[in-house]
Amino acid sequence: MTAYIVSSGQVSSGLVLNAGDTETVLSGGIAFATTVNNGGSLIVSSAGRAQVTTINAGGSEIVTTGGRATSDTINNGGSLIVSSGGTALSETINNGGLLTVSSGGGVIEANVNAGGVEVVSSGGSVSLTQINSGGSLVVSAGGRAGTDYVNAGGVERVLSGGRELIVQVQGLLAVSAGGFVSDMTIYSGGAGYAGSGGHFFVSGGTATISAGGFVSSADIDAGSTVVLSGGGLDLAFIERSGTLDLQTGAIIGGVTFRNDFTGAGGLLRIEGAAMPSATISGFVAGDRIDLANIPFDPHGSAVMTPGDVLQVSEGGQTYSLNFYQAQSYGPFYLAPDSHGGTLITNIQPLRFVAPGDLDRDHRADLLFTSAGQAVAWLNGGNAFVQNTVPNASMGSEWSAYGTGDFNADGKADILWTNGSGQAAVWQMSGASLTGFGIPAGQMGGEWHVAGIGDFSGDGKADIFWVSNNGDPTIWQMSGPQLIGLTQPAGRPYGQRMVGRRHRRFHRRRHGGSALGVGRRRRSLVDDERWAARRVQRQSRPYGIGVACRRRGRHQRRRHRRSGLGR
Repeated sequence: MTAYIVSSGQVSSGLVLNAGDTETVLSGGIAFATTVNNGGSLIVSSAGRAQVTTINAGGSEIVTTGGRATSDTINNGGSLIVSSGGTALSETINNGGLLTVSSGGGVIEANVNAGGVEVVSSGGSVSLTQINSGGSLVVSAGGRAGTDYVNAGGVERVLSGGRELIVQVQGLLAVSAGGFVSDMTIYSGGAGYAGSGGHFFVSGGTATISAGGFVSSADIDAGSTVVLSGGGLDLAFIERSGTLDLQTGAIIGGVTFRNDFTGAGGLLRIEGAAMPSATISGFVAGDRIDLANIPFDPHGSAVMTPGDVLQVSEGGQTYSLNFYQAQSYGPFYLAPDSHGGTLITNIQPLRFVAPGDLDRDHRADLLFTSAGQAVAWLNGGNAFVQNTVPNASMGSEWSAYGTGDFNADGKADILWTNGSGQAAVWQMSGASLTGFGIPAGQMGGEWHVAGIGDFSGDGKADIFWVSNNGDPTIWQMSGPQLIGLTQPAGRPYGQRMVGRRHRRFHRRRHGGSALGVGRRRRSLVDDERWAARRVQRQSRPYGIGVACRRRGRHQRRRHRRSGLGR
């Protein structure tokens, strides 16, 4: 029973620790090529260093506060414990060997061979672990693992409360209820299984399941993507803004859009032309299905048929998707996706309204609407940024007409109208609603808005109304307030007067055209029309005698009266 102490500036080399022997490596000390046998113990602390240690059956090595171990080999029955503040690098765990990483400890790059086990407990962390055939990595509650590789025959178990951030799997990845996996790739021959009540929880990363791989269930969190590249996934739960990408040859058992706590916005992308037979449930407004390789057809349709089978008709082809029958669905709409494919939603596609400078940056922005909401595409110069105006919507009886600066703040506002002759103004600042009002006036259902402009010269947009009979009216506006009403003379959209007598009567009565705004003068277009008619007359055969010449004289007289012959 011998106690060895290696302190600052000292180096031990080739020491063999047997039953009862201990070696303590303190700050500045180095233990090199130590062999720890049954009952022996190596302690590395306080910035001490141990290198190329061999730990045999019954031997142990403890790396604690500030200590560091490198290139150790843990054999059958040997044990390496890395605890608070300790670090281990490039470790090898053989059959029967055990590496335990506890609170505050960290291990970087370990090879777990057949029969070897690495356990990460609360507060511990490991990375770059290679789990070979027969080896095992266990991540328990509070433990954390990342950038690990489960090779063929290897096993990684993520227990409740454990976290695996990045893992590539050709062996087996098993996740218990409450376990967490962020970013995973399942290769051919690999498999992922979730225990009772457990799921693969992919958060903020990408999980790829390749051909031949299989995962029992997966939660796809916001901003995450699971790519099913020819592999199999029994059940997928798509959270808000999560994406499930089904590529050609993918096998999927069921898809659930989960909107109970996180809100809608999940995306199911189907890459191939063959539709999955899996049942889709939980689909609500805001969720999307992207038929990425089915070109969008503006004349296409999406109709829910008996049995809740959605039939999508595009380009003369019909594609069927199975939906959960116990759920009610609203109408479905088709829209182009960003790559020319077909997007299926429960929300009406965007309708373009008008351009307008919503944020006073002297660049025209674009305004769209969808289901009573306004969507602003703000012009950043090189690109547009889409923003839905938050906390604001209009009922189905309202329609956005256009934009105008109703309060003279240099920012375009939005004018809404309904079929009853009412108007509403949204005062805007970028994509934010800063004010709202319905003017205290109503024109009636026979009137409609025909334009927006500053008719009073006060720098504020006004509203131009026209009735079904062509009568005009101008609302002078100040923000959403109606401050004046003008009815201009004339009827720009009135009934058309037909025949020479009616036109002659109106010219004599009003001293000009039928609108009373001055006599119509000959234009370049008139001259071109007159010249074309002369060519036509000159090219006619004159074999039909006097009647042809008389008709020509009548035509010339008629054109002189109308002003075209001058």
